Amino acid sequence: MEVQVQKEQKSPIECELKVAVPSEVMTGRIEAALDDLTTKVRLPGFRPGHVPRRVVVERFGSNVTQEAIQEVLQEAYRDALTESKLVPVAPGEMSDVQYKQGDPLTFTVKVEVAPDFELPPLSDITVELAQPSVEEQDVLESLDGLRESHAVLTPADEPVSRECVITVDLQELDPSGLAIVGRSRKGLQVDLTHSELGEDFAAKAIGLPVGGVAVVEFPVKSGDQQPKTSRFQVTVQSVRRKELPPLDDELARTVNPQLATLDQLKADLKRYLEARAAHEARERMFRSVVEAVLRQVDFPVPPRMLDDYLDRMVEDATKGRKGKPDPKEIERFKEEYRASAVWNLRWYLVRKKLIAERGLEVTDHDLQTEIERLARADGTPVPEFNKRLNEHQQDHLREDLLERKVLMTLEAEVQTMPRPMSLAEFEGRTPGRILSA
Repeated sequence: MEVQVQKEQKSPIECELKVAVPSEVMTGRIEAALDDLTTKVRLPGFRPGHVPRRVVVERFGSNVTQEAIQEVLQEAYRDALTESKLVPVAPGEMSDVQYKQGDPLTFTVKVEVAPDFELPPLSDITVELAQPSVEEQDVLESLDGLRESHAVLTPADEPVSRECVITVDLQELDPSGLAIVGRSRKGLQVDLTHSELGEDFAAKAIGLPVGGVAVVEFPVKSGDQQPKTSRFQVTVQSVRRKELPPLDDELARTVNPQLATLDQLKADLKRYLEARAAHEARERMFRSVVEAVLRQVDFPVPPRMLDDYLDRMVEDATKGRKGKPDPKEIERFKEEYRASAVWNLRWYLVRKKLIAERGLEVTDHDLQTEIERLARADGTPVPEFNKRLNEHQQDHLREDLLERKVLMTLEAEVQTMPRPMSLAEFEGRTPGRILSA
C-alpha cells in the first residue's frame, strides 16, 4: 500500500511516525466494500442482489467506512514501519486518526525501538570459573541421601528422637496464649534428621511422647520488613523411626539395576556429582559474563516493552486461576519482578546484538544433526522421531541451539580465571555428618 511517512526521532528509544494514506486508496477501499455488500445484502422489499446502491450507502455506509478505516490502519502501520526501516520492540501507540470523505487518512504512531549501543570487547572481560572437586566425603553424603530416600518408616512408641519422622498439628496462638480460630495446620510431616522447621522446633520436639505438646516460636514475614515471630502450639500425633537400608551391594542394585556393587555405585555417583558441578560452574561463569557485559553498556529499556513483558508475566502467573486477579495484587507482582524483568530485557537486547554482529544462526543441517542425536538418545529411528516433532517443538530446538552458540561464543572470547575449590564450598554448605552403615 502506498503511504506517505514523516519520521521524527523523539528519543534514543522512540520514533514518531506521521502517516498519510492517499484519498484515492481510501475511496477505492470503501467503494469496493460497498460494491461487495450490495451483491450480498438482504433487505425487506428488495430481491437479493437488487438493493439500490443509495439504500446500501444510507443504511451501511458509516459502518463500512469505519471497517475500512480499521483495516487500512493496520496495513498502513505495517507499511509505514517498512518504509521507515523500523523494527518495533513493542506494539505501536496510535493516535490522532483523522479521515473525512475525499481526504487522505492520517494518523500518528509512536514506535519504541531497540536502543543503539556498542558491545564491549568480550576479550577484555575476565571472570572466575569455579573448578569444584568431588571428594570421598561428598560421595558418602550423596549415598546417605540415597539411603534416606529408600528408608522404611516404622511406627514407634518411644519419645521423639533426632532420627524420627513425626506428624504434628500446629495451632497459632495469640499473645495471651489462646488459639487463633482458623490459623491451624493438621497432619504436618516433619523429618527431624534435617531440622526442616529449625533447630528450636527440633529441640522442643525431641523427647516428647505421642500426644505431647510444646510451644514453639517461628519467624514470619512482615510487610514493614521488621522481624516478627508467631507462637504455635505443637501437638505430636505420631512418631515413626527411620530404618535405613545397609550400605552394601544390594543398595547399589536397588538404586540402579545395572550396577552390581557398592563401589560401582560410588563411582557412578562421583561421575554424576562431577558433571553436575561442572555444568553449574559454567552456568555461573556465563551469568558473571552477562553481568559484566551489562555493567559496561548503558541504555534504557523501552517502557512499553517493559510493560508488555510484565503483562505477559502476570498472564503466565495467573493462568488457570479462577476469577479476576486483584488489581492491587497485580501491581505488587509487577513491582516485585520489575528489576528482574529489566535485567532479562537488557540481556535480551544485548544477546540479539551479539547474534547479529557475530552472524550466529542455526542452519537446517544444525537442526537435523541435533534431531539425529536426540533420536539416538531416545532409541527411536530418526524418521519416526522427526514425525513426532511438531513445528513448535522444532522452533524450540532451534532456539536451544542458538542459545548454545551464544554461550560458546562467550566462552571462547572472554578470559576465564580457574579457581579450584571443594564441592562443599562451591555449593555454599558445610560438610555434613556421615550416617553409620
